[in-house]
Formats: sequence, structure tokens, C-alpha cells
Amino acid sequence: MGGLQCHRFKSIGTNDCYAYFMIDPSFKRTGITNARVEVDYFDSSIGSFDIQYDGWDYEAPDRSEKGSLRLVVYDQGAYISSEEKIIQQGTRQWQTAEFHLKNVRFANSQNGNADFRLRISCSEFFVRRVAVQLE
Repeated sequence: MGGLQCHRFKSIGTNDCYAYFMIDPSFKRTGITNARVEVDYFDSSIGSFDIQYDGWDYEAPDRSEKGSLRLVVYDQGAYISSEEKIIQQGTRQWQTAEFHLKNVRFANSQNGNADFRLRISCSEFFVRRVAVQLE
């Protein structure tokens, strides 16, 4: 898109779509608390996106199904939404979005053992780079 290699995501109907990311274990270390994520995206259509990350949220309800024949455990805080939400305007230009994630856990608690995901609310989305740095 726009002469650059990238990944394309397309929503089906009115549903959000997701792009999952797993942090390399060598990058993770004890004591990580905050991270900055940069996303290079092509502003192709009207819509929005944010990040949902694996973090610590002690106020999240424990949805574990205890006492039944099966035990299903949901990690508290596995899908915390970033404070930043990017609103796309359809400018047809490459943009860089920056997210500041607080109290990250990155314990692979999301679907497919991911650490965070882009939650995309638009018909078509293009991304060429996602970079994570410690803060």
C-alpha cells in the first residue's frame, strides 16, 4: 500500500478484527512495568483502532468457573485497553500512532499466547511496523 510492503486486515460485516502480537521472550524481563508501542499504519478509511494488552488489573472481575466439572480460568487483566484510541480520517497517507501501556504483564495470557493485540474497527486496515520499547 502506498508503495510499501505491509499487512492487510479486512473486517467481516460490522465486527472488529484483531492482530495479535507475541513479545520475544528475550525482550521480557522481570520488573517490566510500562511500555511504548509505535504502530505505522496506512490511514485508508474512516474508523479507529487501539491496543488491548496483557496487564495487571486487580479490579477486573475473576471470571473463573470454579466448582463445575471443568475449571476455566480467565486471567484478570489479559485484555486491558490502552488509554489512547486512534481515530482514522481516511487521509490515504502513512501515519505513526504511539501508545503508552501501563502495568504491563506480557505473560502470554491472550488468545494464541499473545501479549497484546490491535483492536481494529474499520473495514480495511494496513500496518507495516509495530515496535515495542520499555518506558
